Amino acid sequence: PCRHHKRLLHIRLFAGRFLLLQRVGGIVDHMRTKEQVAKDAMAFLKQHNTGARATAGLSGQPYVSTVYFAPLPDFSIYFSTSHHTDKFRNLTLNNKAAFSVGSGPEYIELSIRGTAHLLEGDDLEAALHAITMRVDSPMARWPIKAIHSFEEGGIAAFRLIPDAVIYLNLNAKEQPDSIEDYLYEIKP
Repeated sequence: PCRHHKRLLHIRLFAGRFLLLQRVGGIVDHMRTKEQVAKDAMAFLKQHNTGARATAGLSGQPYVSTVYFAPLPDFSIYFSTSHHTDKFRNLTLNNKAAFSVGSGPEYIELSIRGTAHLLEGDDLEAALHAITMRVDSPMARWPIKAIHSFEEGGIAAFRLIPDAVIYLNLNAKEQPDSIEDYLYEIKP
């Protein structure tokens, strides 16, 4: 078919609703509220217990590593590390961080950019408990299952508070014309 007759979709935020519009004819194909998209995004996030967390040191050199995490209802996440790691060092020098969870074979991804806050006292204990409870594995040597072994170097937990949350869901039967067709900005 002619490229002008292809069904082209775009998402627009209007009055708290994501409008999925057909370009040809301007017909509203589907309406989803921001709350519905956020609910789908949170369900996707809760299906995973690891994600990629990125930081940068003072030199600006990026550093990424896989971390166990626990999500909170506002899209904040808890993650832990020991005091002698690059991620701890980087976050104490520059608390800006990013976090991403993705899956396949369909392409679905949730990205969070924000500020990481070092937790102490009861907040630290609550975060470590939340993270540990999400890991269901018989592998006792996984770092999260051996959290007590990190305590020698000092265990730390952070709460990444989002400035931006982006949810991309290309879980469609047909290849979209653009990733912008399925890209949702949940926050700000």
